[in-house]
Amino acid sequence: MKKLIIFFIIFITAISASWLVVFAVTNIIPDNPPEYTQWAWNDSIGWIDFYGTNNVFVDETELRGWASSTVEEIILNCQTTPAGDICGQSNFKVTNNTSTNELGGFAWNDGVGWISFNCLNDNCLESNYKVSVDPSTGIFSGWAWNNDVGWFSFNCAGPPNTCGTSNYKVKTSWTNYPAEGTLISSIFDSQVEGGSAINTIMWQGTQPSGTNVFFRIAAANCSNGATNSPTCDTGVGWGGDKLTGDGAFVGPGGPNCSVGDFYNPGGPNIQSKIDLTCHTDKRYWRYKVILETDTGRTVGPTVTDIIINWSP
Repeated sequence: MKKLIIFFIIFITAISASWLVVFAVTNIIPDNPPEYTQWAWNDSIGWIDFYGTNNVFVDETELRGWASSTVEEIILNCQTTPAGDICGQSNFKVTNNTSTNELGGFAWNDGVGWISFNCLNDNCLESNYKVSVDPSTGIFSGWAWNNDVGWFSFNCAGPPNTCGTSNYKVKTSWTNYPAEGTLISSIFDSQVEGGSAINTIMWQGTQPSGTNVFFRIAAANCSNGATNSPTCDTGVGWGGDKLTGDGAFVGPGGPNCSVGDFYNPGGPNIQSKIDLTCHTDKRYWRYKVILETDTGRTVGPTVTDIIINWSP
């Protein structure tokens, strides 16, 4: 058995830095006409701008910051107000329930008072209203309520649908899914004509709570990933649209190992046994490492090196 140690540093923030956002900066998506993605509407006070203050932030538990309107700031969280943290005076926030995709709780405005984001705050028998955030697109929908000025609409789709007149909505870059980064290794040549076997794979680094590090392995007897050694001119390439066989990045799962499977060591310094029905008697091989943030996209794993045990 031989050991291949591959030294490098992967920071998931370097793979896809766009989703690591400082909390003081908004993750509301600005207008891109003809789509207007930063606005809610109220018949009495008009447009409410969720982007212009540059501080409205959505994560997996709550909203922070404040929106602007003709009646001044609409504050979404007592911790993040123009006057700083006022939770000692009034402990309120707009919450985000990722199990139901519904917002809840209250926002505050000095002119009109409390704005309720979900009928569960009061009595859903009288009016079954709520504001929701689509977990895959970040698009807001539904209605909030205020006793003085009435309904706040977060999406022209309604009901009723008024998008033909005014195509507005509130949209965030936050989604209820982890962000993912990938890295594919260079080609390893075992220099064994009869093929080699990959036995285990292990990684070293850090894995904060809620994050993941996965692997898939590709093997072939052609250095170009082709399927017909020694001619090596059929099925050329690694990965791509290959679902099984030579050159496909697959995980465990028997003779029909699938691109939908992956090796999950469960943490750093833990060996994951490789399925030899998928990755044996091949001279060349590569791996793909997949790194996932937590669902809030606030922290990701760090991989400093990958250790592979293999046999000729």
